[in-house]
Amino acid sequence: MFTTLPKIMLSPYFALGVADVRAGRPPRFDLWDHDSTATENDLWDYERGRQWATAAPTLMPVRRTEAERREFPKSQRRLSSSAEDVYERSKIP
Repeated sequence: MFTTLPKIMLSPYFALGVADVRAGRPPRFDLWDHDSTATENDLWDYERGRQWATAAPTLMPVRRTEAERREFPKSQRRLSSSAEDVYERSKIP
């Protein structure tokens, strides 16, 4: 199944992967045993979030700030362009 970069990076599972790395937590391999709603893409998004967090500067946000959102067309408001750049340069699958 094909997915888009915004869909991946705005996923709550991606955010959880980022949060785990930034908090110094090991991968939550058993988390999926307790989340019956998680799909295969969700599991990939979690791992992609962990990978992104190791490549991105520690304080880099995934989403744009409110002030930044006002400066962009609606279709480009949510993701930080620098966060997207890190994802693409890192060649995360």
